Amino acid sequence: YLIEEAYEVTQAIREEDWLHVADELGDVLLQVIFQSNIGEQYGTLNLSDITTAICSKMIRRHPHIFSDVKAKTADDVSHNWETIKRSERGQKSLAEVIDDIPASLPPIMRAQKIQRKAQAAGLLPDDSEAALERISESLEVLRNTLRHGKDTQEALGELLFSCTNAARVIGKDSETALSDATDHFCKCVQTWEKQKNT
Repeated sequence: YLIEEAYEVTQAIREEDWLHVADELGDVLLQVIFQSNIGEQYGTLNLSDITTAICSKMIRRHPHIFSDVKAKTADDVSHNWETIKRSERGQKSLAEVIDDIPASLPPIMRAQKIQRKAQAAGLLPDDSEAALERISESLEVLRNTLRHGKDTQEALGELLFSCTNAARVIGKDSETALSDATDHFCKCVQTWEKQKNT
């Protein structure tokens, strides 16, 4: 239910229907209260645990506000956040950081998060030409796989991963871009049907 409600909030935000956003955020809040009540019944957690946890996290991970650490830019703030998070979780390698990204995320969102971490560690280039070239290479691998009658699953995944990386490099969100393209396609279908039926 929480995931479903989060998607409904996202849709309302995309539509810029702010009354609907408020309504859907209320549904998300209900899920938080609901989970805290279940936790209280089973003695595992309560609402105070939830609010204390988020307040403590914000204080720990924003030392530029709550301590004497200096952060001049948003990048400095992000770097501090990531450094503190890695320390809290005992992560010493990129593999441990990447492994901590939930596999249950939607695949494109997961790929974007992993790619950002890999790029920050210098594993992926932050160059649009190189990213676009990788799409061409992945597309050619997929074509060859099809020509030889082999299973295309891995090659198709590589192509999608490469497209997601290119979007990240040029500063676009793949989820949003794909959603917008799908919406555009739906409008084209509606226009086509109207023209066909007139």
